[in-house]
Amino acid sequence: MTTIRRITAVTGWGSLVATSSWLWYTRQSHLQPLDHNDYLFQSTFMARLNPDNHPAMSDVCIRELPLSKIKPELLTEDGKLVEQFCAKTFGGIGICNLLENGTKDPTDKRVILGFEAQRALLKRSNYNTKTAHNLWTQPELASSIYPVGTEMVDHFEIISKTTDSIIVRCGGSPLDKNVRASDGLFELKADVDEDEKIARFEMKSVFFSGATKSAEHMVPGHIVWGHRLYTKLLMETAVRGLGV
Repeated sequence: MTTIRRITAVTGWGSLVATSSWLWYTRQSHLQPLDHNDYLFQSTFMARLNPDNHPAMSDVCIRELPLSKIKPELLTEDGKLVEQFCAKTFGGIGICNLLENGTKDPTDKRVILGFEAQRALLKRSNYNTKTAHNLWTQPELASSIYPVGTEMVDHFEIISKTTDSIIVRCGGSPLDKNVRASDGLFELKADVDEDEKIARFEMKSVFFSGATKSAEHMVPGHIVWGHRLYTKLLMETAVRGLGV
């Protein structure tokens, strides 16, 4: 959540989201509350990471795309679509000079879409000899097939992978395997409906405090707002990267 605050401040999202262009860009991505009967809440991951069942902030972003608009090679092999959905989520092309190089040039201000801003910020703050085995660069993130155990930018870890779902632990360093004060699950899903000739993509987010008691609304309102904008941008970056 701190990263979202920093991205908002550095990239000038306040001006971006005030424009009709942002609304138009994300108009097909729909964000709604995540049903508390969703299996993520009942999963062994949640039981292990949030043993006292502290209240969580959660939502799901949904996007549909006609199969005719998806690269054909992504539909011929089970698991390839969700794998590439994950790769485009974390490896989407963006502009990072301002953040990664730490320039102080006041004229070097750019709008940065997708994960690139967060990747660059986390690399500046978290890269060291203990975390060097993580995926850190955009080409690495774009080309990975994301097996279980993959760690990204010292903030994300793949903990489950099936033919239609990849679940990521987030909210802290993968070096910390314990219950955390700040934690979360982020699931990427890709389902194909052959009858309707569409693919349905979902980004599910569940954030919680596993180690300390938390109020029902544990995340400040402006951070919730920033998270929701960011999720829709991630969705559009990812889905547009799958298209023909």
